[in-house]
Amino acid sequence: MTRFTRRIEVTKLEKEKTLRLPMDKDEEIVDVFKGVKLIWRSSILVLEDIDCNRELENREEKGRKDDYENEVTLSGVLNFIDGLWSSCGDERIIVFTTKEKLDPALLRPGRMDINIHMSYCTPDGFRVLASNYLGIQDHPLFKEIEDLIKEVETTPAEITRELMKADDDSEIALQSLVTFLNQKKVKRHEDITGDRKDETHHLENQENK
Repeated sequence: MTRFTRRIEVTKLEKEKTLRLPMDKDEEIVDVFKGVKLIWRSSILVLEDIDCNRELENREEKGRKDDYENEVTLSGVLNFIDGLWSSCGDERIIVFTTKEKLDPALLRPGRMDINIHMSYCTPDGFRVLASNYLGIQDHPLFKEIEDLIKEVETTPAEITRELMKADDDSEIALQSLVTFLNQKKVKRHEDITGDRKDETHHLENQENK
């Protein structure tokens, strides 16, 4: 697409159930869904990593020139989202990792009605993943794993990756997870120790001046 593009036609194979329209930075779509009627009985629209575009950051934190540029780009995005909402009656999901950087206009009720915080993995979350991927409800290693999860920050995706390494061998998968979590624990300890050494060194330099 170029900046002169005025209309986009998207087609799909008969067996396909989804459409994907990737966009590059600074490309704008205005009224894409105007007059379009979805014929699928059920659908889920997902907007991923919406916070990765610098132009969607909070306008109040930008300079005057950036404010104007952001306002134009942000306006296009808001029109796009509002078009989705008015033409689609099913589920809409927006995914982002830095809520504090997004412009408040994107976060207001009506555009985002329910906010779900996806935190680091918890012991309960681990048990759900173990049940889903290994088909087990309990194991002698569960207690050790749950204690480690309480000590380190690890995402459900990282836990899932370790559980999928062993081709349905739960013992190997859980041992791999224990090793992974212990490595994280060691690194966390090293980071904390390193920060303390840097702080001590800084204080010593201040005292010697």
